[in-house]
Amino acid sequence: MTKTTTTSRIGASIAALVLATGAALATAGPASAATTVGSVTWYGSGDFGTETTAYPGTDWFFGAIGGGFTAAPGQFLADGLNVTTTAAQKFQALTNLAALSPDGPVTLETHVNSLRVQSPGTNWSLQVPIFGSGTAQFTTIRPTTDGTQGTAATAWTTSQNIYIDDAGDPLDPATIAIPAGTSTSLAAISAALFGGTAPRVLAAGVYVDPSQTAVINGFWVGEQYSAFSPVVTRTVTPNPVSPAQATTTGVTFTGSGWLPGSTVYIAIYVCSEGELASEPIFLDESTVAAADGTVNFTAILAEAPAVGTYCVDFDDDSNENEPFWSLDGMPPLELTVANVLPATGLEVTAPIVGGIAFLIIGGIALAATRKVERTSD
Repeated sequence: MTKTTTTSRIGASIAALVLATGAALATAGPASAATTVGSVTWYGSGDFGTETTAYPGTDWFFGAIGGGFTAAPGQFLADGLNVTTTAAQKFQALTNLAALSPDGPVTLETHVNSLRVQSPGTNWSLQVPIFGSGTAQFTTIRPTTDGTQGTAATAWTTSQNIYIDDAGDPLDPATIAIPAGTSTSLAAISAALFGGTAPRVLAAGVYVDPSQTAVINGFWVGEQYSAFSPVVTRTVTPNPVSPAQATTTGVTFTGSGWLPGSTVYIAIYVCSEGELASEPIFLDESTVAAADGTVNFTAILAEAPAVGTYCVDFDDDSNENEPFWSLDGMPPLELTVANVLPATGLEVTAPIVGGIAFLIIGGIALAATRKVERTSD
């Protein structure tokens, strides 16, 4: 596979020096609250609110279900939010992160195109609740075809009647522009609801119909990714590593929280140059995350690296075949290459080498003296 690298990766490489150092590096661990690393935020069941009479203030919440249906529960597993609905159930998860106030220049089309659902299947719908005519009109729109992203949707369906936005009564039945359940273009919906003014988007999220099974890995709002799988952990050991170790026992990468079966991307390169500025001193795209989302890989370098600080991209292989789920937003790790004593981790410098040599020579001389003394006796 060919890694698709964004310009943000280069900037993140230089910023890697703010990461913690030590015998091992880990960017995140299990958390009871939403955890953010780079442009990725992980949400679990404890981070979700529940809609009652109004939207809660949490980033994500489970939407209310009406029409005689009940809300299906969601399970947070290794691959994300798992949903199974019965014939009497529906499911809806929404995010306030997608809210859009009416005082900005962003069009409805532009905003909707920034919303993306990450899922291996198509048994879901992108859901966008919006106000129109100020706050007089309310409807929820979604692509007419399930499993379609906003950018690919040519037809959208409205859950409520959409009335002509004029100076008169905005809810006059005689002025229905788009009846509920109608499939039409997003431009037509926008024109009827907003009459050329900026849209007011309340939230966005995912909807699952009755008698369906869906897995939702995560959700994009622009460049910010909400992940529903376990929080990713990334560790590099030993750190620091000696040039000799790097070419013999190697450097081991361990992690968790990858999507099961996703391709792992590992690159080691000089931080100051950036990944795209030079060839990495090590590159691997052959490792696949296990069924539980864990990763374990040992890199043995072909040539001894020079002493210094290196950046490590340890994420997933985002490319044209895996366009949405991506850990690219996570900053690179830092790996130190130093002349170290494997048993102690002590860095070998010229004074230490000289001291060790002095002790060895002194020990030999002392032993020889004692031998002479015993011979004389």
